[in-house]
Amino acid sequence: MHTEDQHVNRTQRGIDMGILNIIAYCLIIIFVLVVVLGVWLVNKGQDRKYFLTELKIIVTLLIMSYVGLGISLVILGYLGEI
Repeated sequence: MHTEDQHVNRTQRGIDMGILNIIAYCLIIIFVLVVVLGVWLVNKGQDRKYFLTELKIIVTLLIMSYVGLGISLVILGYLGEI
């Protein structure tokens, strides 16, 4: 049988993972929107060079964010929260 504390820990674990999943999905949606809007602006006449520079910055920020999410998962797993 599971104790009350184990049930609370499992519920909290689900909430932590849910929050991290929401953050990850939001980052993917933001990336897709940036790419779509960037392609639209290039078609409207924006310089392609500036778009590629902006895209590199966005990709770098996304990679850093995903690394941060990964580190958060490792820390939570190490502390026994996940």
